[in-house]
Amino acid sequence: MQHLFSLGTLLINIDQETILRFLGIADPNIYTSPGLDLIDVPLSTQVSIQTLKVIVQHYLDKYQNGFSIQDLKDTIYIITTIRFIVFSLRYNIITGAKIAGTSFLAAWVWLLHFNDVIRMYGFMANNHRLTRKLRMDVKTATKIAKFRLVDIRYVKFINQRPIPFLKSALSYASIKDGHRIDPVAMAFANLPDDYKDQGFKFYYKLCYKFMPKFWKWFFMIFRQVKNLIIYSTFVRVNKKYCPYFLRWHWTYVLVFNTFENEFARLAYRMTLYVNNVLIPAGREDEIVLAKTVIGVIISCNFLFLYFALFHAACGQYFYIPFITENTEIHIGPRPRNSIYSGGYTSWQEGIPKHIEFLARNKKRSYKFPRLWWGWFGNLKFTSDKDEKELRKREAKRIKKRGIKRIRRIIRKIRKWILRN
Repeated sequence: MQHLFSLGTLLINIDQETILRFLGIADPNIYTSPGLDLIDVPLSTQVSIQTLKVIVQHYLDKYQNGFSIQDLKDTIYIITTIRFIVFSLRYNIITGAKIAGTSFLAAWVWLLHFNDVIRMYGFMANNHRLTRKLRMDVKTATKIAKFRLVDIRYVKFINQRPIPFLKSALSYASIKDGHRIDPVAMAFANLPDDYKDQGFKFYYKLCYKFMPKFWKWFFMIFRQVKNLIIYSTFVRVNKKYCPYFLRWHWTYVLVFNTFENEFARLAYRMTLYVNNVLIPAGREDEIVLAKTVIGVIISCNFLFLYFALFHAACGQYFYIPFITENTEIHIGPRPRNSIYSGGYTSWQEGIPKHIEFLARNKKRSYKFPRLWWGWFGNLKFTSDKDEKELRKREAKRIKKRGIKRIRRIIRKIRKWILRN
């Protein structure tokens, strides 16, 4: 059914073709006839269920190999823009910018973590549907960085500003028109003639042996502690300038990364076992099982990252037993009197973090942690009444299990008597 929307004095006809052009989707009414060029059939198709099917099929085909880094960035931009508009209307432009900017930075921290996790899994992410595009993006960015490094070494090295020039010169000794132009070579060039031979010997040892090893060692150490240094500077030392919401997600990334490393090591060892042991031996059933386990590990890891990224972009928290609790030990509970602190944290509001179930003798009980606090941490369905219902159901289940065991024992005794 066609819809006519009036915008002032303009009448805009909204049909299937208009919607598809707006979304950048290929029009199904465009086809190629044998021996002819592409023909655009001038049909006006009404908006219907078929339109929805075309849109859904397009996005299924587009994202069947997962999301790319640009897709994740676009998602963050869209959510941040919507939040900025909503909070600007609710408060004012400055307050809306602060709230939306805080969630944007938190989501960006998770986006940067995506790159780290992809590099951590390495070649294991090549053939996985959730990570294929991300892996291609990281590989492309690495190649571009290598070409840029070569460009800096040999082409743009000369035309940099003073400080980048000094950094590049100390890292990569460069030659222009047969002359070395790094600061160390310039210093040795001014030595007296009597000391130049000895000086140049020392210079070549310094620039070709000591300096490359030193910079390689320095950057290797720096890459390992860089994130911790930045985190300590902004979140721990200067935390009064860093919003709680950003500190919470940033700390969560570091805490969760401890568990991610172990999962990645497990997947890597299983991959080596498959390639070096199972495949040469032709143990096909075990190969399928091992690859399935590897796929489950990678899927769970990246599905959680999508889950966390979505919550951060929407200005919300989420609860994972033990990990969330350890995160909040470092930074404390959420400030409840601030509009900049984000969404709900029901687990901090005095609601029990465990659900109690009755034991067999109805006197003892055991606790099971709450694994779900709502999509946005706003727990609405757990109350005293729900707790009583859960306990009744558990008591009935235990009673039925006991009755079944008694009946099974009676049947075994009866069979034994009849046999004898």
